Amino acid sequence: HAFDLESLGEAHIIAKRAKDGEKTLSLDGVERTLTNEDLVIADSKGVTQGIAGVMGGATSEVNENTKLTLIET
Repeated sequence: HAFDLESLGEAHIIAKRAKDGEKTLSLDGVERTLTNEDLVIADSKGVTQGIAGVMGGATSEVNENTKLTLIET
């Protein structure tokens, strides 16, 4: 998955469990309510940026203004 690096703040992401009831906006524009069963990709501050293996988040989406990307492998 590709992230807009400037929206992440730094070139560091982590995988972690979501908090019960946490909400995130996915790339398809749907606000999703997560549980602690969901694995998410978060930025260095712990803010969810996508649902691991499912869909990226709208806040770190690569778009026509993206200059630098971070690739999750």
